[in-house]
Amino acid sequence: MKGPVKRSIFTQAGMILATIFLVSLIGIILTLITVEDADGDAERINIAGSMRMYTMRLALSYTRFNTSRNPEIEAQLDAEILEFNSRLFSNIFDPYREELRRTPVSRQLAILEDRWKGIQQVLSARHEPPDQLTGELTHYVEEINHFVTLIQLRSEDKVKRLRLTQAIEMLLILLIALLMLVSLYSRVVVPLRELVEGATRARKGKFDYRVPVNYDDELGQLGAAFNSMSSDLAVMYDDLEARVKEKTAELTSRNQALEYLYDATRKLTTEPLSKQRVQELLTELVSIAQVDQVSLCTYTSSEKNRYAILSATKSMPTERGKHTECPDDNDTNYLQACLDDLALEPGKRRTDKALLYPIFENTNVVAVLVVSRPSMDPLNTWQSQLLDTFTDIFGGAFSQMRNSEKEQRLLLVEERSAIARELHDSIAQSLSFLKLQITRFQMLIKKGADTDTLVDVSQEIRVGLNAAYNQLREVLTTFRIQSNEPGLEQALKGTVAEFAQRGSMEIKLDYNLRHRPPNPNEEIHILQIVREAVSNIIKHANASTATVSLRELENHLIEIVIEDNGIGISDNPKKPFHHGITIMEERAAMLKGEFQLTRREGGGTLVKVLCQLQSKHDDDLIIRPYG
Repeated sequence: MKGPVKRSIFTQAGMILATIFLVSLIGIILTLITVEDADGDAERINIAGSMRMYTMRLALSYTRFNTSRNPEIEAQLDAEILEFNSRLFSNIFDPYREELRRTPVSRQLAILEDRWKGIQQVLSARHEPPDQLTGELTHYVEEINHFVTLIQLRSEDKVKRLRLTQAIEMLLILLIALLMLVSLYSRVVVPLRELVEGATRARKGKFDYRVPVNYDDELGQLGAAFNSMSSDLAVMYDDLEARVKEKTAELTSRNQALEYLYDATRKLTTEPLSKQRVQELLTELVSIAQVDQVSLCTYTSSEKNRYAILSATKSMPTERGKHTECPDDNDTNYLQACLDDLALEPGKRRTDKALLYPIFENTNVVAVLVVSRPSMDPLNTWQSQLLDTFTDIFGGAFSQMRNSEKEQRLLLVEERSAIARELHDSIAQSLSFLKLQITRFQMLIKKGADTDTLVDVSQEIRVGLNAAYNQLREVLTTFRIQSNEPGLEQALKGTVAEFAQRGSMEIKLDYNLRHRPPNPNEEIHILQIVREAVSNIIKHANASTATVSLRELENHLIEIVIEDNGIGISDNPKKPFHHGITIMEERAAMLKGEFQLTRREGGGTLVKVLCQLQSKHDDDLIIRPYG
């Protein structure tokens, strides 16, 4: 390594850059001066242009006043004179006034100010005929136009000077840059080519090339260092090549492990947890983890035994019953020992024959992954991470399967409860009433009641049976409703179309809940309220049109309105064997809402439900399909 450089490339380049910076600085200063001089030109042009409009307004106001002598028009004329005076003598034109008529713009401004004083006196006196004043103002507008043109030309001259300054600056910078390229070519490019040639040969493993060192500068020192480095690399190359092969093999194994974990996660979380699927994953795990055998042992708390339901080896996968890798209770409580050791060595436990990986569902052990190797040497880090992650994924999939089963059972219980509630609220009550009527009928027969009385009672029984039959049909219709279309809006459209065809009447739907869709349980209650109300309209209202509307109110409230133009509701709408209103009230209560049934102004009936949908507040983070 040589001593300090005598002719530094950095110093030469710094001098050239300093020159470029100086030229750029001078150009920037000249540009700022030009821009500062042009500051306010746009506003001056704008104000000068507006003076033309105000001149014409003065002519119009003066003519109107001279014709009508209206005080209001006179006040308006005075205000316009003041406004024009403020614009003409605005401070924005002070730079022109300071030029003392040495430039065309300042001279034209002085002309405008002088002429305005005469025009202002005429306007204030209000004696001159409007036609004569209009001619003077028209000529004054031409003077204003000439003033605006002069300002624009002056602004354009400034832009031209700015462009010329920038062009000269760019030309100087290009010339200096060209000189820099010519100066540095021989001292930078040529030595760099030599270094590139040496680096190219070194990349190909040829470390015998030496870079010529002809300059006492940074690149000369770099060439000497490169030659020394080539000598050292020749020694290190063989050892590095061996280490690269070793790391490449490890990275390949890690990459395969990541791909396997991704595929296992996808299969275990999106597909059924079948025995075939788990067997395929275990077989692939044996190859990826580079172990001899993997067995999945389940834990049955009632029998207190472990069973190897699946096992995979390097040679072939097998399915077994009780397996020697999963010892029974006599082997020092195998699973409990796994749990006890988690605090010391989380996730695994070593035995004389295998490594054990407990699989958890929440905090309970449901299975153990038993891993056997040809030699019981410690696993590599990536192997341990692979097995730990696989057991976590499998435990999560198992927990997901259990949760799915619980959800299915809850849905079944909820469906049965809904059926029981519908039967109790309608048919059960009707049957109870019929039972009392039959008992009464039997007692009347025993007492020898006359025929008319028995006929009346039998007629009531017949009416009750018909009502119970209709209620049964309605309940069956309710539970046959299918949500083939997503969301409440499509279900309501189908309901409206169905009842419109059944009743031969016009039914309109106004649905405005697109930003606050209900959950499935709320959809069922809303749909049934609408169906019951529309069914009552067809049966009893004698209406020609009906409207169903759902809209959002403030404070997260939802309003459901069903109205018609029929004969209106009676004073006592709750009749025997008719439970529709009661059912609508109960469904509204399930929605935690208020139910109203009133006469409609102008004729007809109005059913209104005001409720607040659950889990749909603005701060909820639940994402559901758009209905």
